[in-house]
Amino acid sequence: MLVPIADHPAVKYGRPPGILRAPREPLDATTVAEAVSVISVEDVVTGYRMHNRGWRSIYCVTKRDAFRGSAPINLTDRLHQVLRWATGSVEIFFSRNTHCWV
Repeated sequence: MLVPIADHPAVKYGRPPGILRAPREPLDATTVAEAVSVISVEDVVTGYRMHNRGWRSIYCVTKRDAFRGSAPINLTDRLHQVLRWATGSVEIFFSRNTHCWV
């Protein structure tokens, strides 16, 4: 069931809508394989694989925290994390498979 963006709870309550639905053709296997080989950001690779298998993304808003994680506790670990994120973002931006260039 498609919900008009204006009626979506995320928009009604002042939160950004995120990606509600973006219908498009699945990526071919060679494109996904190439993206996996050049992108070191594991969550992006997982997202590519899931979308290629027909999964869809939605923006999830919950009253309580739905997911919890751990954060770096010292400066060295924090800087390593930020470097990994920055490196992954640059790899995605300059990849041939980014949607910026399509």
